[in-house]
Amino acid sequence: MTASMTASFRFPWQRYGFRKFTLEDRELLERHLEDIPGNLSSYTCFSSLILWDDWTRVYCRENGSYLCLLLEEGPSDQWQVMPPLGPYDEEHFEELSALFLELERMFQENGLSFSCCEIKDWMLPYLKRMGLQWEFYYGRENSDYLYRKEDFCKALENPKVRYNIRYLLRKSNPMLTEFRQEDAGLYVEVLEKVFCDRHSCGECTEGCQKKVLLRTLANHERLGIYGFLVSVGDRPVGYTAVARVGDSLIYQALKQVHGIRGLAEWMRE
Repeated sequence: MTASMTASFRFPWQRYGFRKFTLEDRELLERHLEDIPGNLSSYTCFSSLILWDDWTRVYCRENGSYLCLLLEEGPSDQWQVMPPLGPYDEEHFEELSALFLELERMFQENGLSFSCCEIKDWMLPYLKRMGLQWEFYYGRENSDYLYRKEDFCKALENPKVRYNIRYLLRKSNPMLTEFRQEDAGLYVEVLEKVFCDRHSCGECTEGCQKKVLLRTLANHERLGIYGFLVSVGDRPVGYTAVARVGDSLIYQALKQVHGIRGLAEWMRE
């Protein structure tokens, strides 16, 4: 959910105490996420903020109990903020409200409409009490798919799914290899088969998937990403990359070649 609208402008972020958000800021982000009382979007995940830097540049600033993230999106320099990360409760409401008002003034001083993205339903009671004139809209194209652990387990109990997995294990004997940068060429081979060969570079409007994949492999430990490569014989056939936010797992990538029965189900298992 997003409030208000974006605008094109080169924002003087340094003047307002913001700095570039970097690989060194994982502990800073996770410390402020500990105080969040509800679920957040996958975009709040540290690896998401870092990996798609070609499309969305992220700037940060600490304000008392909160971490503010300013986003510069796309080639047209569209500017937004994320809801300040920290406690959302009655004890901190005045501090949170003052911070939102300050961020709104920051946008207004530069001739921009205040825009706040990645708003969750549980935040609304606080936002609506702040005296700001909100216009909310729902960006379906940027929404997350949320699944509970029970949903995954229930799906895997489906007889057809179980049969497909047994068929794969009996016929193909897939092997797993944990994330290693030296296997980068094998990961790229899978990506090219399942995506790049079927799409033009111009279709990757939010950044190059191959660049993001190589960046992931080079920095996966610092990003907090876990994953593996799937091979059948000496042939790479899939890979996955997962990060964690609170009690949620975030799929950064899940790719598998087509035509191997049971592979997709097994990789989700």
